[in-house]
Amino acid sequence: MAAVVREARRMAPLDAPLLIEGETGTGKELLARACHLSSPRGQSPFMALNCAGLPESMAETELFGYGPGAFEGARPEGKLGLLELTAGGTLFLDGVGEMSPRLQAKLVRFLQDGGFRRVGSDEEVFLDVRVICATQQDLSELCARGEFRQDLYHRLNVLSLQIPPLRECLDGLEPLALHFIDQASRQIGCPLPQLSPEALERLAGYHWPGNVRQLENTLFQALSLCEGGVIRPAHIRLPGYGAAQRWATFPSTAAWRRFSGASRRRCCRASTRSTRAAASWASGSAFRTPPSPTSCATTASAASSARRVRSGEGSRLRGSNCLAAEQAPDRRSQPRARPTVAARARNPRGCGECRKPS
Repeated sequence: MAAVVREARRMAPLDAPLLIEGETGTGKELLARACHLSSPRGQSPFMALNCAGLPESMAETELFGYGPGAFEGARPEGKLGLLELTAGGTLFLDGVGEMSPRLQAKLVRFLQDGGFRRVGSDEEVFLDVRVICATQQDLSELCARGEFRQDLYHRLNVLSLQIPPLRECLDGLEPLALHFIDQASRQIGCPLPQLSPEALERLAGYHWPGNVRQLENTLFQALSLCEGGVIRPAHIRLPGYGAAQRWATFPSTAAWRRFSGASRRRCCRASTRSTRAAASWASGSAFRTPPSPTSCATTASAASSARRVRSGEGSRLRGSNCLAAEQAPDRRSQPRARPTVAARARNPRGCGECRKPS
């Protein structure tokens, strides 16, 4: 992270477009604002627009503005866009990878010569604005798939910064955590607590899918639960999503249906080490969908118990609920037997299922 800060200090005074890449919660907008304040434009306006949070038509009018009577419901005098409101300053475009193709074309023109036209107007406007963009996606990969304009990518990628995720910068976790604790204590209005070594170890062992933003919110919650002036591991509540899943390579449902019973058992044995009993899907008839990671069990022992029951060796397991489906015959696959003469004599009105004469 120190290398990123050094590069940002060198690029901040340069009057050229800047592209900031990084995962969610890594502080891309904070870095963009710091670059703006460290540049000669630091006393000029700094405006931000989230390209992913607005529809195409609204994003275009917010960015470029519109002329008088441009559309129904528009202001009679028109409206200035963020580019005109940021004249001489810096415009920050967040989520530029999700920008619509029409908006990309107009932004290419502005980056080329500094000119654009408002929506519904023929007047050409020229401005001096520095553009800083941020994205969570790989723009080069989007260009290869044809989802992002290559000419726009080359105009935005004059200067670039890559912010690493928090899980790769754990050496600076402790000072960052102490900063957020001090900030939260001032916001709540409580004495500054201490961070116990056990709590710090718990923070360092987490993968942080939400990065710095998640760390800040987690410590704010821990401070609200803290008693006695010490933050302990019990005060730190971390969700379990975002971790590396062992089931990432598990077959899809369509592929699962094409597997034979033996292939399904081998796949389960290779994918799970759970010890909870779930032999209900050990038989071939129960393999209609892949088992979930929370409900699966060791398939080898389950299949072995099912085979013992079928061979007459597992009498002590016959009362188990998990093997009821294995012992019960599949009535759907058996042909329906016709009623006998004695049965028809006992029930002259018909069978009990259809109520029709037999």
